[in-house]
Amino acid sequence: MHLPSSSLLPRIARRQRGLTLLEGCVCLSILCILLGSAMPSMTSLLDLQRLRGMSATLVGDLHLMRSEAILRNADVRMSFHAAGGGSCYVVHTGPSSACSCTSTGQALCSGPQALMLSARHWQVHGAQQVAANVNAILFDPRIGTASPGGTVRLTDHTGREIRHIVSLRGRVRTCSAQGALGGHPPC
Repeated sequence: MHLPSSSLLPRIARRQRGLTLLEGCVCLSILCILLGSAMPSMTSLLDLQRLRGMSATLVGDLHLMRSEAILRNADVRMSFHAAGGGSCYVVHTGPSSACSCTSTGQALCSGPQALMLSARHWQVHGAQQVAANVNAILFDPRIGTASPGGTVRLTDHTGREIRHIVSLRGRVRTCSAQGALGGHPPC
């Protein structure tokens, strides 16, 4: 076996010490291009996660309504409002006109029977919005039914939509308007 002479070793070691500035810039450029091309899909994924989180919150509040109605032995409703600053819903006792949302997103309830249990607000310029085909959904504690049944639509700025359909029996079915979206079956 033949070993290189001792005079060649420092030259070989010097040549293999690292990257040149040009090589580093090329690697950095390629990395930036790859990250830039992945950014739109990451944004879309984050928007979908926000929509799914909003959907889970709404379902939780619908279940809260039912259990609070039974616990309090009183009618509990979810009323929907569109204010200048966005859209919102309020879970409360009392008549549907007893609670509303301000343009800043604050929920207000007035009257002796009105008690706010939960409220959610989304800004107009935000990515998500809530809307319903009814003004309010009422849960009756004695029979456990919802009156009237309705559909609550959650949408994001790209047009993706998750619907929560509340039946007259008080059951909630979730589906997606654009086919299977985020684990929800198509409507």
